[in-house]
Amino acid sequence: MGANHISIKRDSFIGSDSWIAALPHLNNTESSKNAELIAIGENVCISGHCTITAVNSVKIEDHVLIARYVYISDHSHEYRDTVVPIKNQGIKNIKAVHIKKGAWIGQGAVICPGVTIGANSVVGANSIVRIDVPDHSVAAGNPASIIKKRKKEQ
Repeated sequence: MGANHISIKRDSFIGSDSWIAALPHLNNTESSKNAELIAIGENVCISGHCTITAVNSVKIEDHVLIARYVYISDHSHEYRDTVVPIKNQGIKNIKAVHIKKGAWIGQGAVICPGVTIGANSVVGANSIVRIDVPDHSVAAGNPASIIKKRKKEQ
């Protein structure tokens, strides 16, 4: 959805049954109507059954590996009104997501609005990431926390 708001650079792969959706109509700002909402870099591998949605910005840099069943979104659904169906209440918590070069997102992970995943970092399988992950780190859990810093090769 919203192909004119999505860029995918060369040598990138998106697996079957994935849903990549740019939804500028859900963001009531004039700037989002002509903006690139989802940017996927070079040599990115997005395995099957992944969901990436954006109303503001999801940026995935070069050489990122995203395993199956990963969910990435820069917004959440509103749910305060107990009478109105949730799908009709709109969205909230609109914050850009940034996944930096060389990161690896494990199977079933959820990347929440406003999160930055650092360069060459790892997100463990089935983790729910609500905080930034620094460069060269490993994050895992529900909610995810930083469990290790990777050492840079000399």
